[in-house]
Amino acid sequence: MRSLIEQRFLQFVCSAIHDDHVNNDDQSMTHEQVSEVCDLARRQAAEGLIIKGIFDSGLKLDRADLIDMVGKRQSIWQRNLVFDQAVSNLSRMMEDAGIRIWVVKGQTAAALYPEPKSRSCGDIDFLCHPDDWDKAVTFVKNYERSLLEETIHPMHVEFKIDGVQYEMHRTLVMLSHPRHQRYWDEVVMGDILSSDCHVEICGTPVPVLPPTINALYVFA
Repeated sequence: MRSLIEQRFLQFVCSAIHDDHVNNDDQSMTHEQVSEVCDLARRQAAEGLIIKGIFDSGLKLDRADLIDMVGKRQSIWQRNLVFDQAVSNLSRMMEDAGIRIWVVKGQTAAALYPEPKSRSCGDIDFLCHPDDWDKAVTFVKNYERSLLEETIHPMHVEFKIDGVQYEMHRTLVMLSHPRHQRYWDEVVMGDILSSDCHVEICGTPVPVLPPTINALYVFA
């Protein structure tokens, strides 16, 4: 059975998506309840969506909670602007360098949200063509504003540019058997190369995964 906080969380998700008012008697919550809902939202990377739902629901907030949420909402909106520009810049600089990449989820999935700027940002994930991997790693190492982070993870390398965290993936799924891994990667890359899918962000056509492959990784 869901707790009251979980019920409220789901109600605010519905409010954010459908512009519905929360169906309760007094349209109010205590400060502690609001804090618990927001804490759950942070753990689910859905803080921006929940804040939108709280405002759309018509919920009565005390002054301190209202000021806090307005500030958080503005911060999330601003962060989305920064990340949108970062994805646009990444796409253009990799194309100029002759490196084939595809941005995964993140800002390219924002269009699925009722209010894209309310999506909570984390980092920018992208897949690199295996034939371009070494070239891409060298490019990132030599890029003047990048900070490459050493990692032993076999799937990706991490780096930062102007404070934005990136993960460059050589594959999106790790399988235990090398033969299965090679087959999976060949199937996925073949589908990607035959689709030529893009999403426009800040006026830049950003390469993305085809719908079926994208859905697999979004909901995996």
